Amino acid sequence: RSSSSSPSFLSPVVAAMKKFYEQGTREAEMAADKAIGELFDDYEANLKQVDVIDWPLRLKLATDIALGMAHLHSIHPPVIHRDLKTPNIFLTQRLQEFDQDFRSPLAKVGDFGLSARMFGLTTMKVVKHR
Repeated sequence: RSSSSSPSFLSPVVAAMKKFYEQGTREAEMAADKAIGELFDDYEANLKQVDVIDWPLRLKLATDIALGMAHLHSIHPPVIHRDLKTPNIFLTQRLQEFDQDFRSPLAKVGDFGLSARMFGLTTMKVVKHR
């Protein structure tokens, strides 16, 4: 079982879900359920090791990210990030240093290596992760 600190920690889940989607068998469904269960176990174990972020701060950080993405999508031509994930979100201060009485951290979207500008009409593109 891979660690959730690894960037590929979802790989077993993705592989199992792909197999279930393609085959639709009971065996594939059980493999997908097992992979998801293991992922949840890893998440639960790691959750105990980190500081819990309170819900108002979570909502604030999610709003920062949404506003950043809305800005990228509103400029002409729009910018499509194509790699939005937690390692590409940067905070203006460490959560451990956050003091409720002062300014809260600001979440900023970064790492535009896979981003693309969209010109004209486009259709949805499905990107498969291997």
